[in-house]
Parts: sequence; structure tokens; C-alpha cells
Amino acid sequence: MSASDSQQLPPVAKAGGPFDRDDTDFVIRTSDRVEFSVLSSILKLASPIFAHMFEFPQPPGSLTSKPCVDVVEDSTIMDSCLRICYPVPNPDIGSLSDLSKVLAAGLKYEAPAVIHAARNILIQPRFIDTDPLQVFATACKLGLEKEAQVAAGAAVIKKLVRSMSDSSVVLDCVSAGQYLRLLRLDSTSEVKSDGTHVVHVEKVAPFCRDHSSILETCSTEGATSSTLCPLADTPDPSADLIIKARDGVDFYVHRYVINLASPSFLGLLIEEKHPEGSIPVYHAQETSAVMDALLRYCYPFRRLKFTDADSFVRMLSVMHKYRFVTIDDLLHDYWTTFAEQSPFRFYFVAIAHAFEEKARTCAFLFARSSSSQVSELVNLYAPELEWVSALSYRRLIAYARACRAAASNIVTTFKPALPLEQFDKRSDLPPFFPFKFKPSDLPKYIEEKLAIQPSGKALTNSLIALRQSLKSQDFVLPCDDDGPGEHRLERDFVLDLMFVAIVAPAVPQAFDDSRPAIATGRRLEITEALHKYGEAVDKRVLQVRLDLTGVF
Repeated sequence: MSASDSQQLPPVAKAGGPFDRDDTDFVIRTSDRVEFSVLSSILKLASPIFAHMFEFPQPPGSLTSKPCVDVVEDSTIMDSCLRICYPVPNPDIGSLSDLSKVLAAGLKYEAPAVIHAARNILIQPRFIDTDPLQVFATACKLGLEKEAQVAAGAAVIKKLVRSMSDSSVVLDCVSAGQYLRLLRLDSTSEVKSDGTHVVHVEKVAPFCRDHSSILETCSTEGATSSTLCPLADTPDPSADLIIKARDGVDFYVHRYVINLASPSFLGLLIEEKHPEGSIPVYHAQETSAVMDALLRYCYPFRRLKFTDADSFVRMLSVMHKYRFVTIDDLLHDYWTTFAEQSPFRFYFVAIAHAFEEKARTCAFLFARSSSSQVSELVNLYAPELEWVSALSYRRLIAYARACRAAASNIVTTFKPALPLEQFDKRSDLPPFFPFKFKPSDLPKYIEEKLAIQPSGKALTNSLIALRQSLKSQDFVLPCDDDGPGEHRLERDFVLDLMFVAIVAPAVPQAFDDSRPAIATGRRLEITEALHKYGEAVDKRVLQVRLDLTGVF
């Protein structure tokens, strides 16, 4: 440290009692430069991490000649941790923020007394009754399942989950998977006749379950190959290093080739100590099947064909982890196919790998699908939800809602060119679907369809099917005593007029001159007009922007 750096540091202060005694043998200096004089014998019993720390000589503190160690915690947090370890009354931790930091420190230093005391404080009424969602977030962040369940149940009973707005940030620090399980818990709750709230925690998966093996379960079994590549277990005189897979298979490779594919790859592996002059050996965490698929993107071998999303995602994750430049080849070959099949899942895959434009494309595809109904979202799951924040999930929900609102808005923005109620009197239509369909019901019908799926193509197909179904119904219009052909003609014209009345204001370019067409009764190109109506819906949806601020 230079003289100028030391002059900029604040002066060292002494901690308050009992951490200011002279009959101690060690000093802990916090990030805000407060020195705690402690007995190493007490802290050795409290924390194996501290015990290990005391085994190595430390430089003396500023205020004493005793050995000293610097820690990243500030004096407030360290004071609370040390008081829990010492035979003195436990501290009064007044805020959830401080309690979260004390818990994190206890877990970091593997101090059971600190962890136990802080966990008990976390679910005390002063916290669990006033801010259960924040307690839930803290518990999830630190992997405390019991406390997460208690806090989640309290939040559900207080109806805080269903009242959360899209702008609520309290749960942004939890994973999207934990957030989804909270929503599922809320959907399973019930109120008995006596007013008692019942929360079925057993109906949802654990909030803090271990997800470290999720990517491992997505193996390369979906990649087609009968044998490993020639690099496996085949000594090559030209190879200058060995990569050993987790299952013991050796791959004889060339440093130059590996560094071209990924300058970072070897630095992320564990190098085995080897005698001078012998070939270096690097240990990888991946199995031989995964390593084989990876090395095929380095050498001119036939690349594996990925036939399922799991194997592709696994390969993508490994290539992203080791920063392979050939990841673009993998994306080019497979991304579009799998993303179009599962836009919900691949939105989160894109978020996890910081592929912003791909995330936007997947969100658009998902928002236009019937699966994006808010009532259906709670039933959707993907493993990648465990690796991204709840913020990305909330933004997707908000985007799906906004797309539906934009699509439905075309109905309310453009009023029918003619009052549809006047057609109600001219048509004696039979029951259609669950309600008796009248021409004036058409706007409502369109809104309901767009609420299910805000897609212009889907809407157009529904309207064409509706029009054909209505025209095929066997009913008679109340009119003059003309022949049956004229009955049919008038009925068809009334129906076409009804659709023109809806479509023309939204897409007047669909008709050369819709008013004269209505007046003269000349042939109307309704099918083409309905397609243009669908295009107008899609244009509205495209104008909705997915907000990814703070997600990456």
C-alpha cells in the first residue's frame, strides 16, 4: 500500500466492550476499520473457519501488537455475530437488512450459534407479521427452507401475494423458480367456512431445494453418436495435453486448437501436478459424453445431432461456461427450432445466457400463444427458472398482459362502422357456442378470443370459421315472400355486412370504398379483409416493448 493510499483510509477505532479488553490474543478488523479484540479459544469453538484462520500468522493490528485479520463485514454485523458467540446477552438486531447480513456471515463462517440465533429471530412476529415477503426473500436467498415456508404461508394468508403489482421489487432477489412456487402456494390456499385460512405447503416443491445438479440431469443423451471421437483414450504423439473427463476418460488434445476454440477453457480446468517433461493433464467436471460433444466443436469431426431440448441446453450451457467461440455455430444450427417449440422455456434460457434479442423473440412468440394466459402461467415450469431472477419472470408476465391489452384495444379503439344492434332485428340466428350469438356480440367475441391468444393469425382463423359456421346454419330471415335463394342471399349479405362493420374502421384499406360497398351490396372480399384485420392486431402487439431493464 502506498503512503497516499494509507492517508486516505479512516482512522482505526476500538470496538466497545467486551471487545476492547487487553487480556485477549487476537484482533478482527472490520471493513469500516473497527478493531475487535477477541479470545481465539472462544472463536475456535464457534467457527471452524476462524479456527483455520488462527492457524496462520497474521500481521499485527494498528492499535495493538496482537495478530490481526481483516474481514469484509462492517462493525455492526461483526458485533452482533461476536456477541452471539460470546457468553453475553444476544444482541437486539433491529432490521431485516442487518439480520440478513448476520445470517449470511454465520453461514460464511460456519458458525452454528450465529445461524441458529438469527434463524429464530427471522420468524419472530416483529418481522414475520410486518413484512413476510421480505422475510421470504431473505430466507430464499440464504437457503433456509423452514423459514421460507413460514414466511410464504404468512404472505398468502395476508393476501400479499395476489396483491403484488408488476412493479413490486421486494422479491427480485429470489429466483424465478422460487417466485413461481410462491404463486402456486397462493393458488392452492383456501378459506374454510369458519374463516380459517389453510395453506397447503405440501402441494408445492421446496422453495430452497438444491438445484446444483439440474444441468447435469440435462445430459447429452439426446445427441446422436454411437462412439466417442478419435481423441478419446487414443494416445496421439502430436498431442501436448490431456483432458480427463469426470468418468476417467482421457482426451488427447492440442493446446493450440483448444486455445483457438476458447482462450479461457484450460484456465477453468484443474491442472494435475506432473513431473517435468511429462504431458500436462487437466481435469474437467463434465462426463466423457459431454466432453466428446464439446471437442467436436474444436476439431473437424462430425458434430453430434441434438434431437431434444435438454441435450441442446446442456451443450449450450457448457459452451457458455467455457466461453467457446463456436457457440454461435451451435446457436445457428438449433436455437430457432427449439425456441419456436418451447418459447416459454427458451426465454429463460436466453435470459440465463444474456442473449437479449433472443429473449425478446421468445417472449413475443410466447405472448402470442394461448399458454401465456395469466391463469395458465402458474402451471408452466422450466429448469432454467432456478437460474434467473424473479424480475425476468415478472417482466414476462407483464409483457404478456400488455400484449393482450394492446390486441384487445383494437376492438375498443375502432367502433363499428354501422350499429350492429340493427342487424340483431334482421337475423334470427340459432344458439352459437355457449351463448345465443347476435351480430352485436361480435366485438365481445373478438375480445374474448384475443384475451385467450393475442395473435392476428389465430383471430383471423377464428373469425373465418365463425363466419362459415353462421352461414351454414339452417335458419330463415324474417323478410318478404321472395324465393329461398333470396333469403339465403340476404342472410349472407347481412353477415358480411356485419363483419365489414367491424373490420372497416380498423383497416379501411381492406376495402376499395367500404361505404358504397355497403350501400350497393356488391361482392365483398371478406376473407382478405379479415386477414388484414389480423395483421392490424399483430401490428399493435409488435408495438409493445419487453422491459428488460435490470435483468442482465
